[in-house]
Amino acid sequence: MRTLQVITDEERFLLWTMVHTALADGEVSPVEQAFIENLMKAMTITAEDRHLVRSMLNGTATPPPVPDRLYTPDYQRQAEIFREAVELAWADGVFDDREKAVIVRLVAVLDLDHEDAERIWRMTRAKYVA
Repeated sequence: MRTLQVITDEERFLLWTMVHTALADGEVSPVEQAFIENLMKAMTITAEDRHLVRSMLNGTATPPPVPDRLYTPDYQRQAEIFREAVELAWADGVFDDREKAVIVRLVAVLDLDHEDAERIWRMTRAKYVA
């Protein structure tokens, strides 16, 4: 098992992005909670640190800010992180202005091409909106 201090910068960026996306609309849905639980399981986060993240999701602890940049040479991975965040934002079936603000900022933080971000957005949205 690994602590939050020893996971990679990319993993940390992904986790904090998902936490902030889930919290953006003021309510963490069971689907969002499960998504983040699965993410932490895949990252082999310690039980103590999983408990800390759960505390962030239920409002009893403050999540750290998402870094201003993700330094990775892998553009495809950056696009995948964006897609995962958009999936999480739509997971509860509602996408509000607060979630939009997180997603718009994420495009800049990940330095994504706007056409790529729009394509990912449209494809992901189509899964949730009839």
